[in-house]
Amino acid sequence: MKRFSILILLFLLCGCSYSITNHIYVASMHLNYNDNVFEANFYIINSLAIGLRENSENSSGDIATIKAKSISSLFNELDLTTSLDVNYMHISSIILNPSFLNYDNLIELKNTVRDNNKIYYNSAIFISDDDPKDIYNIKNPGKENDLFSIILSPFERTHLYLASTPQTLITFIRDLEEEKVLKIPTFSLRDCWNTEGANYYLDKVCYYYNNKYKIYNVNDYPGLYFTLEHNNFLISDKNLSANIKKLKIVYKLKEKLIINLKIKYKIAYSRVDSKAYLRQYILNELAKLRKIDDDYLNLSYLNKQTKKEYTYDDIVYSLKL
Repeated sequence: MKRFSILILLFLLCGCSYSITNHIYVASMHLNYNDNVFEANFYIINSLAIGLRENSENSSGDIATIKAKSISSLFNELDLTTSLDVNYMHISSIILNPSFLNYDNLIELKNTVRDNNKIYYNSAIFISDDDPKDIYNIKNPGKENDLFSIILSPFERTHLYLASTPQTLITFIRDLEEEKVLKIPTFSLRDCWNTEGANYYLDKVCYYYNNKYKIYNVNDYPGLYFTLEHNNFLISDKNLSANIKKLKIVYKLKEKLIINLKIKYKIAYSRVDSKAYLRQYILNELAKLRKIDDDYLNLSYLNKQTKKEYTYDDIVYSLKL
């Protein structure tokens, strides 16, 4: 028995041909579309850096830029550039340049993912018009490893997504097939830390529907917070500051559409009757959303499913604080 155990140990140490250094790992992908040509920037983590929490002075990732006439060819071209096996199952995020947002491109992306079982279905979808080389220049004072960045471990840090929690690739495709309005978190880069890399600000949301898109900053429309089922966000003005700890949205399909908002909150400071003021503040911000042209509540989809004819003029909001 002892001899048998020794043989197994020798086999495990010497007989396995798999080595992490034989692979390269794509951690994120940026897609652009211009003049009928697709461009992908693949952010590749150095296999030797996986598992390390701190970066060395040099970045632990590389960027491979590929151009092709189809999305599937982007992957094929990358495979041909190296003798190493390219692993796509660790793609945590797919970042789309706004130029990519047309129906044919999204359908091709859906078909490519469906036919390519190498791609991770829980990849998060983002929009950004920043240069991918700047996006992937991840540096900060703590030398935090690339693997722990906002776009590479998105669902571990959902409190940072001020406008909208990221969709996974599979829910993104489902909503596209069901002809829903796509709500996609959108970020921009701004200088913040005294380092070479900028910081991510995820305070925008992109609405895509019927081959059109528009991007809104939630700081301009705080009422959007109360339509996105997002928790742990701050609303404030000169009279009151409140942290919305939990938000639950329930639709009641009556003669008019009744939207019940159940809100748990904590007051940071207040110069007024907090509960009454917060209630009126929320209702006022929701009323301002009528200036938005997009179907931010997916009423078109809701009406098709329920055979109703709800409009934004018919909505009644009910608040429970």
